[in-house]
Amino acid sequence: MIIYVEPEDDITDVISKVKSTSADELQISPMRGSIALRSLINLRILARTAKEADKILIIATTDSTTLRLAASAGLATTDQSTNEPAETEATQTETTDSKSAKSSSKSASEPAKKSADKEKAEEEFINDSFEKEENTIISSELEEESDEKAKKDKRKSLIPNFDRFRKWIIIGAVSLVLLIGFLVWAIVFAPAADISLSIKTTKKSFSDYFTGSITFTTKEDEEDLEKAKFLLEKHTENDKKSVNFTATGERDDGTKAGGDLTLSYTSSIESSVTVAAGTTFMHGGLNYVTNDSVTLATNSSVCGFGPCTVKADVKVTASEKGEMFNTNASSDGSGWYTSAAVEVFAATAMTNGTTKLVTIVTSDDIRKAQAELDKDSATCNIKELEQTFPQNLFMIRDAQTIVKKDAISTPALNEVVSGNTKPKLEVEATCTLYGVERSKVANFIEKKVSEAIKDEAGRKVFSTGIDDAFMVKKSANESGSPITARLETTSIEIGPDITEEKVLEKALGERVGTVNSWLRSQPGIDQNSVRINTSFFWVSTIPNDPNKVKVTINSTEEE
Repeated sequence: MIIYVEPEDDITDVISKVKSTSADELQISPMRGSIALRSLINLRILARTAKEADKILIIATTDSTTLRLAASAGLATTDQSTNEPAETEATQTETTDSKSAKSSSKSASEPAKKSADKEKAEEEFINDSFEKEENTIISSELEEESDEKAKKDKRKSLIPNFDRFRKWIIIGAVSLVLLIGFLVWAIVFAPAADISLSIKTTKKSFSDYFTGSITFTTKEDEEDLEKAKFLLEKHTENDKKSVNFTATGERDDGTKAGGDLTLSYTSSIESSVTVAAGTTFMHGGLNYVTNDSVTLATNSSVCGFGPCTVKADVKVTASEKGEMFNTNASSDGSGWYTSAAVEVFAATAMTNGTTKLVTIVTSDDIRKAQAELDKDSATCNIKELEQTFPQNLFMIRDAQTIVKKDAISTPALNEVVSGNTKPKLEVEATCTLYGVERSKVANFIEKKVSEAIKDEAGRKVFSTGIDDAFMVKKSANESGSPITARLETTSIEIGPDITEEKVLEKALGERVGTVNSWLRSQPGIDQNSVRINTSFFWVSTIPNDPNKVKVTINSTEEE
């Protein structure tokens, strides 16, 4: 069986093909360009594999080098041009040895030592020949491999390493983007400046410029700051005080007894009598009154001639509540009396009278509780109320009012006190503080002072002193007319006309040194107080964006 060795096959591929073949005798035929069998080491490995697999291998090729190496490795060879196996040196050696052995056996007369020495000498000669040839072949192979490697390395060195270049290109691109981003941030977004300075001011009192009174109105459309008339606003608080007391009144809340009376009237002449509603009838010292009126009349058609008695029924109700008014029936009216011109002929039982005593609040109870409450009457804690006064309002001192309401009893007068609860008397007071809008007061001060110093060139109101200002009530009559007040502050600051807007107008877009020099040259500015701080050391120009420039103007009192 023939195994062809392809140019791309290596020695492991050849070994695999040998092992996978079941034939005992194989012919290995390398194709043109194949180098797997041009190595003595590979051929020796192949020979060892054949021996282990108990196979006979024949190297068939026209390449003399391969044939020589195969023979050195102990493999049988054949020239593919003649297709006749060529004996290897090893085979010839074996034949020579065999003949020698046979000659030796036939010539028993020759000394054994001479034969052994001759064999040993021949073997050493053969081994030396093989070793020299093997070293020559190995050196040749190493030179060829070294030349091939050098050629490959040379070709490889001529091809650029694009992977390495790609990495540096990416690193360079990222670095460039970061650099551009940093420059944009450093030039556009990072620059900012903080300008601070102090101006010299003079403190004045408001009374130096305005001595009139402040008036107030409760109607918004009547407010007129030109005339010092402000809209009055209120801040109220309700304060309650109460006291518990004991009710001493008592009342029967039971029901009244009632029943029917049969009245009789006797007359010898034709006449009549009327018992009005509310007529009192007595029984056992208790009074009952009629619910309705009733008339009893005699006439000749009924009585004829002589005395005549007529009867009529009427309902009565006890004058008071209580079980004591319940009585038994009387068939003859005994025990019943009245001042009317009639008699009680009979009476039914007086029933449904009940007694239910309850405790009630009396006027005397309320009077005593009021006296106790007056000892700690409801009033406002002005100090606490001032703490809750709205910050947007400017409070008027001494203008507070306290309005007390009538005391209220719970339960009310003559009402029942239930259970073990105690009645309570409570009085409420409404406390009111008055003020005006703080911003209006500040504008009023600034306007009045500005009008007074309008002839002083280059000076303005730097501070209205509103935080130290106060307004005090001057008068108010009993009819409830609006109060008047006096406005005062001693902390008005007047200084040079330097504003944040003017500083920004001059500074935006200018170099730091230019702005610094301009500020120090302005009258009224303390030269030692001028400070210009930029956000970073490389920022030497004030940004054009006013949102990135902070201007702080402080004041120092001029000595």
